Amino acid sequence: MPPLHYFPIATSILFPFTFFLSYGISVGLGHTEFDWPYISDTSTHPPESCIFAQLINLGALLIAITVYIRFRQVDEFYRSREIRLSAVRVNDLALILGWTAAMGISLIANFQETNVFPVHFIGAILAFGVGALYLWTQIHSSLVLLSITHGSKTLWIRILLSVVCSVGFITAIVAESIARSEFHGHDKSKWLPTDGGWTPHVVSTVSEWIVALAFDVFILTFVNEFKQIALSMPNIVVRVNRVDTLFDANRGDVFEEAESLNVSLTT
Repeated sequence: MPPLHYFPIATSILFPFTFFLSYGISVGLGHTEFDWPYISDTSTHPPESCIFAQLINLGALLIAITVYIRFRQVDEFYRSREIRLSAVRVNDLALILGWTAAMGISLIANFQETNVFPVHFIGAILAFGVGALYLWTQIHSSLVLLSITHGSKTLWIRILLSVVCSVGFITAIVAESIARSEFHGHDKSKWLPTDGGWTPHVVSTVSEWIVALAFDVFILTFVNEFKQIALSMPNIVVRVNRVDTLFDANRGDVFEEAESLNVSLTT
């Protein structure tokens, strides 16, 4: 496997690159306005929607891998130091929340808001809402492992980013609801000040961008810890059905004997 810290680095580079690339293409082709679009507004029409979906799917996979590495790192420290069972269970929950958030990110990419809005909205809730919960589970593990794997500076940075993501997510949802109720234009992906609900719309879009970038920076805080660990390749158990042909000299018969073997291969 490549060095483990490459995964959070790649994740933190890929997402901003994708956001700003799709934004540039969308604005350049006139598919959305320059001023304060949602991230989803910049990935509604082809070709930017195709590029966005492809890169974000890759990003979701990188997040899932990063979440798993973090889970294994924390789990190993907990078990080697016989940390209380409740902390182990929180770490187990973190794995589920992290993978759920990764799935939500993939849903956002593949179900555009103008095509299948309900699925897109569910994806946003999973990505940003469940994603914020995942960050708080990492605050819990950071408190337990403080001074073992990181210092207080890293802890406070993570707390700040978790607060930003949580408050930003709530603000984005509430402001979007207000903005939609006041909207009287024709195209929400090209929201103009004259369309109504402009102020809550801007609050919502800015909050969404802040949440996405804060989550990205939070993932980046794993880099130094991942430099200190490595994952060995797994053991592979191969089940082999062996059939032996035997000859009975007394009876003059040929018969077969089947035997099932488990062969453990360590790579």
